[in-house]
Amino acid sequence: MKKVILLMSILMCCATTSFSQCEVSTFIEDNYTTYAKFLALREIQGNPADPDHDNPLIPPARLTPYLEKLSAIYENPNNEPIIDLMFGDYSVNVSPEYVVRTPYNLVTLGIDNTAPWLDDFLNTGVSGNTELDNLMSTYGFYIEDYAVLGYTIVWLVTDAGVFNILPLLDEFLAVDFIDISETNVSLLDRLNYDGIPYFINSEPVEVSDITIENNLYTFCLYAGDCPAGCIFAECWTFEVAPDCSTVVFLETSDTNTEKFAVYPNPASDFIHIHGVTSEIKSTLIYSVAGQLMQSAPLNSDKINISNLQSGIYFLEIITSEGNKQIQKFIKHY
Repeated sequence: MKKVILLMSILMCCATTSFSQCEVSTFIEDNYTTYAKFLALREIQGNPADPDHDNPLIPPARLTPYLEKLSAIYENPNNEPIIDLMFGDYSVNVSPEYVVRTPYNLVTLGIDNTAPWLDDFLNTGVSGNTELDNLMSTYGFYIEDYAVLGYTIVWLVTDAGVFNILPLLDEFLAVDFIDISETNVSLLDRLNYDGIPYFINSEPVEVSDITIENNLYTFCLYAGDCPAGCIFAECWTFEVAPDCSTVVFLETSDTNTEKFAVYPNPASDFIHIHGVTSEIKSTLIYSVAGQLMQSAPLNSDKINISNLQSGIYFLEIITSEGNKQIQKFIKHY
């Protein structure tokens, strides 16, 4: 009898339910197709060997796996209350700027001031240069602003959708008299939270994101001076089987109890720890899947994270008294 009770407890703890093969729900298709484009674009831009790395358009087939997995979670087979909140009140979606910067709609050009078509281009948006005008019309670009310096700097924006901007940079650069072609992501894309007012550590949530590592889907809300780099986060991680047959709710990560801060956050090369009054004996960094990525004693006021891939990580500190605390941070490229 005890063995039966133990087995039932394990099954309830794991919260795993089987259901039908992968399908895309109407709700997810209507509300998350654009966000699936960002998720696909992260994969495409992050891998130079990806078959679509040099394709400005995102093939619809690249969206299907993300829409299917999001649908599997949305169906909420285990009746997890947090899932209804994630897709409902919190409306967790994908930020193309915060966790993984994903260029999709901005191009900055540096144009030689002697370009014979420059004045027409600045005044009308049409240059008379066939290659440039084709790029502008094909992808719906328009001139947002410009500045005449050593070069004429022109900022282009498109509202026509989510594109793989990176291969377009070479196409702009191939136009005569264009010597600079760069892209970025607007800071306004960071502040993407549009759910109900919600607070973490008394700070309003301003950012939400969905990150993926293998079959793990992590939904996060961020708060606390997000224009400068969010301080607090709450995250929920789910493991979705490749065939969508199971969805497992793995963990809730709540920073409300954390007593120290990591800055800058996001960071590229180094992070600093602030707010720990005891001596720090060691530091450990884990991936969202719980894998130990690096471990070292704290010999200075900063930790080198340059060897980590972009994504979300957890920093655990252990003090000389044996106390443990965990904080989340984001590694940028």
